[in-house]
Order: sequence, then C-alpha cells, then structure tokens
Amino acid sequence: MGRYRIEFGKESGARFLSHLELMKAFERALRRAGLPMAFSEGFNPRPKMSFASAVAVGVTSAREYLDLELREELEADQVLEKLRNTLPPGLSVVSCRKIPPKVPALMAEIEAAEYEARLKLTDKLTKAEIDDAIAKLLERDSIVVVKEGKKGPENKELKEGIYELRCTAVEEGWAHLLMRVKSGSRGNIRPEEVLKALQELALLSFEPELAVIHRTGLFVNRKGQLVSPMQ
Repeated sequence: MGRYRIEFGKESGARFLSHLELMKAFERALRRAGLPMAFSEGFNPRPKMSFASAVAVGVTSAREYLDLELREELEADQVLEKLRNTLPPGLSVVSCRKIPPKVPALMAEIEAAEYEARLKLTDKLTKAEIDDAIAKLLERDSIVVVKEGKKGPENKELKEGIYELRCTAVEEGWAHLLMRVKSGSRGNIRPEEVLKALQELALLSFEPELAVIHRTGLFVNRKGQLVSPMQ
C-alpha cells in the first residue's frame, strides 16, 4: 500500500470544471495510467483519494493538492510521470511525494488560501485610492456580507477570516489584488465574498462579472507558520 500527495494546477482550459467533474477527471486519468488504485469498501467502492479544498467554478489555480492511495507501493516519480501522460488539457501535475500512512487528511489540515484577483474598474482610481478603500474596510469592527444559505439569505462575518488584503498594482483600468483568507474545514472565506465586501462596504466600483480570480496557494499550519502541504 502506498500513499501519495500530489500537487497539480487547474488552468484556464479547465476553469469551468466543477469539483465533481474534477474528481471524475482524476479518476479517469488514474485508470488510463494503469495505476493500482485502492478502493473504499462497501456497496459503492470509490477510489481512495481526497482533495484539499474545492476550487470554485470559473476560478483557476496554480496549487491544488490531493492525497491518493495505491494498492502497491511505487516510486513517486513513477506516479507523477504516468499521471502527466493521462490528465486532460487544463490539468497538470506539478509534483508528487510519498506520505506516511498516519498523516492527517488534507482537508483537515488546510488553514488558508491565497488568491490573485483582477478587477475592471468603473472609476478612474489610483493604487493609493484603492489602498485607502481597503484600509478603511479592514479597520471596521465587523465585515458582514449576505450570502445564499440552504435556508435562504444569511449574514456572514468575514472580519477574522481575512488575513491579508492589498492592491498590488493598477494597470490600464484594472486593479490587481492579493488576498489571503481562511480556508478549510474550520472555516472558509470565498474570494467572491471579499470582493462583495469591497464593493458594498468599501464602495470600490468595479465590474464584478468581469473579475478574474486565480488561486495561487493553499497552506497548512506547521508550528505556527503557514506553509505548503508539500513541506
């Protein structure tokens, strides 16, 4: 039995895949690669693989992670090479390493996610003006947006889940933002919710339907430091 952690990217060609479709794409790629997948027991056995965190439809990502179990122990390089040859366009594996059997599930370990967002401004704003709007938003005692819950609209507090938010550049009417937010099973802030707060509470004027969001990293907590799950 071998257990592996795989780092992969979801590029523009796969940006509109749902999480379920992403799981199926990997399952098919694993079958085509001829890798000896391990399966769960029961009436409907499923491949033993678990993803770190779902990435939203329309969002690309440079750093995604999944844990995989195989019935046989192979070299990590073998698993990496086989998957590289069978994944569909838009999905690419970056690295693979063996992990000990008792390493906790990825989903339980993820603490934060980092995103880059590109916003088409509807007003002519400078970087300094956007920085000022962000600072005023972060200074608020509470940052609440309304989201659609299972029982209808509900308020969601973002304040404690925004670890970093800043403008990195303004170019030709587009603002470039970097945000690092809480993510994982202990709480999750979506980048769209932060953008909604910027628009509704900080009165930053941009075209939300033109926003381009790219996830640049997922992080786990190792002795108080946020690091890649591959470390």
